[in-house]
Amino acid sequence: MVLNNVKLIEYSKRVDFFNCLTHAVGAAASVAALIFMVLKAEGLRSTASAVIYGVSLIAVYTVSAVYHGLKSGEAKRIARLIDHSTVPVLIAGTATPCAMVTLFDVSVPYSLLVLFLAWFCAVFGAVSKIFFFEKMRKVTVAVYIISCVIMLCSAVPLLDEISNEAFFGLLQGCILYLIGAAFCGLGIKRPALHVVFHVFVMLASLAHFLVIYEFVM
Repeated sequence: MVLNNVKLIEYSKRVDFFNCLTHAVGAAASVAALIFMVLKAEGLRSTASAVIYGVSLIAVYTVSAVYHGLKSGEAKRIARLIDHSTVPVLIAGTATPCAMVTLFDVSVPYSLLVLFLAWFCAVFGAVSKIFFFEKMRKVTVAVYIISCVIMLCSAVPLLDEISNEAFFGLLQGCILYLIGAAFCGLGIKRPALHVVFHVFVMLASLAHFLVIYEFVM
């Protein structure tokens, strides 16, 4: 049974309250982000990529908030499983606007390749989490890193099309995610640090959203 592999980390009520609160705020902000992007988007590709990216943001933060808001039990185990499975989806969702909009106008084949690789990694990462959870931890971490590299590589051909500010904004977001991941790892032994992880994830999402909204939509 997959759920038997899903171990729950014991957070204090105070820590889990802030875990839930931070990502509940993130979920609400993601809904607003989706609305703003759709309103600004021009054309089918831009609108579709805005929806995909916005929904991936909403999914990650909503599931995380629900997971931390539940009491220990089977429902919380299921929520944790889904929570971990949405992470690679967000990475691919973030890469989608860059590939479908800006990169598509430069090179259609390269755009489609980036989309395929990003979503292949997302599906592989999500499925491996659902069926193996922590048994393939190193593999899934590698998939996350590869996905981030793919997202950055998707912007390289666009350096002549976008400003340095946009590229370094994407890079900044990736660095913030990696710092957050470090705190997530430390949070296994020191659960209070998980809140710090949540904050870094939100800052990373904000950095990427600002780039996509300002330079891609």
